[in-house]
Amino acid sequence: IQARAIAQAVKILAMNLKLGAVTEFQSEIEFESVAALDGVVYVAGPDGVYAMTGADDDGDAFTQSALFGMLDYGSSQKKHPDSVLIEASASAAPVVTVHVGATSNAYASVGPKRDGMYRAKVGRGLTGKRMQFEVSGTGIQSVSSVDVLVEPGKRAF
Repeated sequence: IQARAIAQAVKILAMNLKLGAVTEFQSEIEFESVAALDGVVYVAGPDGVYAMTGADDDGDAFTQSALFGMLDYGSSQKKHPDSVLIEASASAAPVVTVHVGATSNAYASVGPKRDGMYRAKVGRGLTGKRMQFEVSGTGIQSVSSVDVLVEPGKRAF
């Protein structure tokens, strides 16, 4: 990629109004818009249009991540996350990070099992009323689904 590098990473938000989705990109390349055509992602910036192709960034593996919104699962009761199931096409098992308040814990997933399913056993002692999940790793080509198994927290009397 011959795009001009900038001094620090910037965050770019892309909104899909039809699906009601928001995607956040973080890049050290200055670009203003993103488009996909025939399976190739293109970025456009002040210096031109670039095809985002290749397996690495000047020898460093690309790291992909998806950070989902803060969830309360419809209840103000404390919850305990048990497992995260990820259906993905990946050359390495994804990592799941659980954010509860100011605490973040990362968990390695195992797999793939049937049909590209990975499982991360999460939560040992982790409880909260609201939590946020992140899936990241290198070599992730696509993620079809992310399912979180959550149990009600146990209240001591």
